[in-house]
Amino acid sequence: MSQPISLSALAGEWQGTYQVWDDPPRPPVTSPTSMTITPILKGSFIKCEYDWNDGEDQEGSLTIGFNPDRNLVVATWIDTWHMSHDIMYCEGFIENDTDYIFKGEYRVGSGPNWGWRTEIRPQSDDLFAFLMYNISPAGQDYPAVKVEYQRVS
Repeated sequence: MSQPISLSALAGEWQGTYQVWDDPPRPPVTSPTSMTITPILKGSFIKCEYDWNDGEDQEGSLTIGFNPDRNLVVATWIDTWHMSHDIMYCEGFIENDTDYIFKGEYRVGSGPNWGWRTEIRPQSDDLFAFLMYNISPAGQDYPAVKVEYQRVS
């Protein structure tokens, strides 16, 4: 089964302004960002590779697929800023037939794991929102990343 059209249609080159909140009460750090989205494995998955800068060059990679037998979005996420040497495995769903929403967890010291939610929300053929949220052990959401990516001509 191939990738649902809503994400396959996003294949290509994108750019925007990356906003990242290290401490949500403070304003976000912003920088230019680019993302390349490539269908892989005969279109069963897409790979999203992106970069940004917080004083140092950063990069991330998401591999996203949809398992129609389980009606389940599956994803892996790695990056140089947050995940360092770990891989986050995520699962989720498609909302409104277009928006991919998936969650994973990460460790914070010796305390309980925190959650991480990623949302990819296509707005048109040339624009999509890329959103990430921290989720406290108590279930409270905090903004982590916000980008509106525009297609590069």
